[in-house]
Amino acid sequence: MLEPYFVVLAPKEDIHAQAVVREAHLLGSNSSCIIDFSDHENLEFLWSSREKLILETPNGDQDLLRAQSIWWRRFATPNISKFDLQTNEYCSSEYRSALQSIFRALETDGRIKNCLTARQLGNSKVSQLETAQKHGLNIPETIITNSPEKALDFAESNDWNIVAKGFGGTKERYSPTQQITLEDELRLQSLVSSPIILQKRVRRGRDYRVTVVNNQIFSAAIETDFPGAKIDWRLDAAATCVDIDLGERVNSTILKITKELGLFFCTIDLIEDPEGSLFFLEVNESGQFLFVEIDTGMKISEAVARGLLGLG
Repeated sequence: MLEPYFVVLAPKEDIHAQAVVREAHLLGSNSSCIIDFSDHENLEFLWSSREKLILETPNGDQDLLRAQSIWWRRFATPNISKFDLQTNEYCSSEYRSALQSIFRALETDGRIKNCLTARQLGNSKVSQLETAQKHGLNIPETIITNSPEKALDFAESNDWNIVAKGFGGTKERYSPTQQITLEDELRLQSLVSSPIILQKRVRRGRDYRVTVVNNQIFSAAIETDFPGAKIDWRLDAAATCVDIDLGERVNSTILKITKELGLFFCTIDLIEDPEGSLFFLEVNESGQFLFVEIDTGMKISEAVARGLLGLG
């Protein structure tokens, strides 16, 4: 009888996926592995009404339906480049649509963790905020708009004490959370072509990164004194993490949020103001966690591996 194993859908260079697979091997699940669909020339797949989903790899065929779990972490489809531009775009789109269609059909038995349906819900900034608010967490006053006039009204009504966020960006361009000031008034005119999230700035007391794995919570306080990270702690490469317990009420609320969003794994960013009020900022269904694990010693990678193997 084959030992239980899982498959992680991620680029092969994803160090977080690598860490989880390494933990699985230490647990005796040597067949657990990463599948990188961007490596399309070395990976062929077949779905049929009889055989379901077979992968043909240089290491032999693999029936994904024999896996205990499939973790959709950072799904990478190929960027075809050997034809003309239109043909490349068509082939990439067809490849992506085929795989999404197959994996969506496999969602029914719960085998796929952070499945496409859950990821689309969890990645929705509006759904995140509404779900957090519904379950009792504070959220910053927020608007999403492409109207320069509405953005200006929001800024003025909050005395320009606001921050701007993007919706995810691209591989080539990452947009951190940044403060918007009166000097940015002219820049707001470009919103008609690029919608934005604007929020009233929460005065910083302390930042928290919460990693959720199934029903387990790993909370860390972020410590930074880098001036350039006053708005977004992620801009401080030297920021450190300290293990912290946010309490039963907050932990219970977080689990309600992730359950409603249908997420097996995610990271959540929270901020506490100087008066002690806690605010929800966002969910990342593919968030990074190794820096928390390294600083605090929390066994997040092992928890993910155990969850995927059905060991807790």
